[in-house]
Amino acid sequence: MSMFEAKHVMRSHTIEIQARPETVFPLFTPLGEKKWVDGWDPILHYPRSGEAMKGAVFSTCSEGEAETVWAIVEYDPPKRCAKYLRVTPGSRVAVVEVQCSEAAGGATRARVTYTFTALSEEGNRYVSDFTEDRYREYIDSWKEAIHRFLKRK
Repeated sequence: MSMFEAKHVMRSHTIEIQARPETVFPLFTPLGEKKWVDGWDPILHYPRSGEAMKGAVFSTCSEGEAETVWAIVEYDPPKRCAKYLRVTPGSRVAVVEVQCSEAAGGATRARVTYTFTALSEEGNRYVSDFTEDRYREYIDSWKEAIHRFLKRK
């Protein structure tokens, strides 16, 4: 029997984006993220069109990262919420939830929650490094990148 004990962590942070929810929510899809995330180039497995829908599967391989397989497990545009399951084999599993809601002045409040579970000692190191401060900085960088994209649009 293995002595491995998986680390598990949940991090959540809310950002405010100066655009309406119907503009912002589609930016949190596999093809939507290509518009504002440098280097984001998902491999679309199903559907090949890249349509965001429950059951869609894609993979990513960012510089310095192992390949990660993603599946959309919930996708509800009227409620502006999406939930992804992502697996980095031999390292970690994560559930990523995005919930967009209307904020004052036509802005969007986007709450992003990551729940990581390690699959190995390498995964434990990754999860341990995923501190609250690091997570907040990470999601705040999304806000900056989305605003840059919206200004170019």
